[in-house]
Amino acid sequence: MILERWARRGRSSQVLAMRSKIVLTRAAGGDNIETAARLPVHHDSVSKWGTRFVRLRPEGLTDEQPVE
Repeated sequence: MILERWARRGRSSQVLAMRSKIVLTRAAGGDNIETAARLPVHHDSVSKWGTRFVRLRPEGLTDEQPVE
């Protein structure tokens, strides 16, 4: 799965890796607060990237947004 590959990326892609980990952790059943504490990131970040993933799928996790 693309998110699992992105989650394992090295230093050059740490941001994309963290966003992928957020989505994967949420998909495993954690809510925003639990996911934020586990990773650790702010719960607003969990909400933001979860919402973008639902709306735009994997492309929503990149900095370059597709034209809608």
